[in-house]
Amino acid sequence: MIGVGGTRLTLSAAKTWESETVWNDGGANTLGLEGAGASGGGCSGHFLADGWQQDTANWSAVGCGSARAVTDISADGDPYSGVAVYDSTETPSGEKGWAVIGGTSVASPIIASLFALAGGAQGVAYPAQLLYENLEQDPASLHDVTAGSNGECLKKFHKSTGTSGCTSAEDAQNSCPGRLICLAAAGYDGPSGVGTPDGLAAFRPPGSGSGQPALTPAPTPAPVEGAPPTGTSSPGTSSAGGAAVAATPVVSSLSLTRGALAALRRRPRLTRLGFAFTLNVPARVRVSVARYVRVHGRMRWRTISAPFSFSARSGSQARRLSGSTRLPRGRYRLTVAPEGGTGRSIVFRVA
Repeated sequence: MIGVGGTRLTLSAAKTWESETVWNDGGANTLGLEGAGASGGGCSGHFLADGWQQDTANWSAVGCGSARAVTDISADGDPYSGVAVYDSTETPSGEKGWAVIGGTSVASPIIASLFALAGGAQGVAYPAQLLYENLEQDPASLHDVTAGSNGECLKKFHKSTGTSGCTSAEDAQNSCPGRLICLAAAGYDGPSGVGTPDGLAAFRPPGSGSGQPALTPAPTPAPVEGAPPTGTSSPGTSSAGGAAVAATPVVSSLSLTRGALAALRRRPRLTRLGFAFTLNVPARVRVSVARYVRVHGRMRWRTISAPFSFSARSGSQARRLSGSTRLPRGRYRLTVAPEGGTGRSIVFRVA
């Protein structure tokens, strides 16, 4: 899943990119709905933020805690700066021709097409992660949107200019005072995510050249000696082109258990924290927990206890962390990684 926000695009006299602000045409205006709409966003009520989102420099200012912020990236979505579309169907009044349209219904296909042009995610389980990792490797791959808000405006919308009657600060004060979940700022913010595309660099899949992210693609399955006859397969293998190949272990659906989430309010010991995950094939799995701490003036993830391994079956299952360490307040990352496969990490916070 990739959350896409909308911006208002300004071009220079030479028709090149000049600037972008958060799209807010007063669609949330409660005094006469004259506006065309506004970029969406907000904190998820169901999903935790992955480590690659919570690792952004100003995540604590967003105001979502450990919940996922919806928007990952943005593109032009304001109908006042949108895309030109030719409508060949004649209306009852006899009109047809060119019109400018917008909305995140325009921004989303723009982002999807850029992923396609860059070669697709190529096996990355969560393509949104590429945006965050590539930005870290190549900051110039995205335009940072630092102005605007998608908050509610209580003043009249300026239809002639397509602008909200409120300042960005007023929009934010009405909807998210003191938080960046609805106010643009330098770095990650709720309305625009990591920014808007500047070429294809932000969408490059692993191993595609410059700007390569820290992610690594799943290894190519290798033929298995003594494979069963064509049309059959053995546990941990799949059939491709008549030959059995080893299935790559992949962890998915990693989460803390309900009991663990409740324990986070009381500075729990590691042994009080249970977690659940799904594994596609049996594999040896390694589990580690790290805390986000300041080391030599920089924030880094530091492992807080010795990682442990166990043999896991395929399917959904639950385990507990090991160790008597009591967790002080802070941000933590749980990683479950199968040998030779693709792991998952989640970030949680002890209140």
